[in-house]
Amino acid sequence: MVRLEPGERIDTLTTDGLQIIQAEDQFRYTIDAVLLSWFATVQRGDTILDLGTGTGIIPLLMIQRQPDLSFTALELNEQVAERAQRSIRLNKLQERIEVVNADLRSWKPGRHYNLVVANPPYRPLGQGKLSATKKIGMARHELTCTLEDVIKAAARALGTRGRLAMVYRPERLAELMVLLVQYRFQVKRLWFVHGKESRIATQVLLEAYKDGGPGLKVLPPLFIYDEQGHYTSAMLAIYKDLRSVGLE
Repeated sequence: MVRLEPGERIDTLTTDGLQIIQAEDQFRYTIDAVLLSWFATVQRGDTILDLGTGTGIIPLLMIQRQPDLSFTALELNEQVAERAQRSIRLNKLQERIEVVNADLRSWKPGRHYNLVVANPPYRPLGQGKLSATKKIGMARHELTCTLEDVIKAAARALGTRGRLAMVYRPERLAELMVLLVQYRFQVKRLWFVHGKESRIATQVLLEAYKDGGPGLKVLPPLFIYDEQGHYTSAMLAIYKDLRSVGLE
């Protein structure tokens, strides 16, 4: 049995029994992680680096798509990393997912990965209300790393034509694109996500190749909910592909 600390719970993640440990008063996974897990291009045998794994949600969901993937899941906060490790053990995936407690700004990968995935903090310091809970604040605000730190870490971890998949906020897309070019990335796919068809985009997902050639595809937008507040057929199809039970 995997132990639970006070305030923790086990949530069912997928229809085939995958589970995840989350803390009631700390950052829990959101639809951003679900979308990124589905969007990132994966190939058999890929080695993948998750920058800022948090609960470990992205490796856990991506394993559903391709069982022979192997992950390094990097997490700065020691307590959060240890909780993610217990989720990995709970699902008996220790041979596929390694959790590393380290700072992405100084961590040296020692090899090149095929793919880097990242769901980084999206608010600069001084913008928006800072959460009273530090661990939630770290997930939303650039308290411990900046957007450039994330791009720089991805560039270190990837060889030529290595892939970077990210989910971010559209209002900072111009800044993100400038940094990607600065660190020798070419954006190949761009996907805007809207809460409803009548609303502006709230997320943007992109895939970029290090030292890749030009040629950008802007994908049809995703609308999460219909005007009645129900999941659209496209969103339901994503949950089905991941065998995810969905978010409450």
